[in-house]
Amino acid sequence: MASYTMQWQIVLCLLLLPLTGRAARNREFIANIGVALLMTIVLFGIFPAAGAWVHFGVRDPAELGYLQQLIALRQGHMAVLRLDALDGLITFPSFHVVTAVVVSYAARGTPLAVLTIMLNLTMAVAALSEGLGGHYLMDAIGGVLVALAAIVVVRRTYRFATTPHPACSAERAPSAVG
Repeated sequence: MASYTMQWQIVLCLLLLPLTGRAARNREFIANIGVALLMTIVLFGIFPAAGAWVHFGVRDPAELGYLQQLIALRQGHMAVLRLDALDGLITFPSFHVVTAVVVSYAARGTPLAVLTIMLNLTMAVAALSEGLGGHYLMDAIGGVLVALAAIVVVRRTYRFATTPHPACSAERAPSAVG
């Protein structure tokens, strides 16, 4: 249930942060998601894990749509990834956990903070359950580490918190024209 709220949490952060005067944090949030996604894709390319469901035989592999796509990718039979038909290929690191950490970090100090933390902790635990998530504990730990690494990279690369964007500044320099 909690993982189904992830898209709405992202949308609410994208809308709420600028509306509450946190435009710099909104830019940081977008950068964090982008950097974390790139890190996740690279790690998935290096460690293309099939997941705990397959390893422990919890589900019939034929029922796991993502597994069919993963096998087709590994064998070179899938030349095109259709975005409307993806079933969540990445098991390590868990991008659900990555997103949970990044959304919770972005929502800190806002009215959404407590709600996002509660939903995302629930989702992280569910990701490890046999019936819902099928992730190993290491998948979740990897997700936390990727999220934290992305946050550090973005904060060190860009000074969102200390340098206001000129378009978002309340006080603008007077125009040189006229």
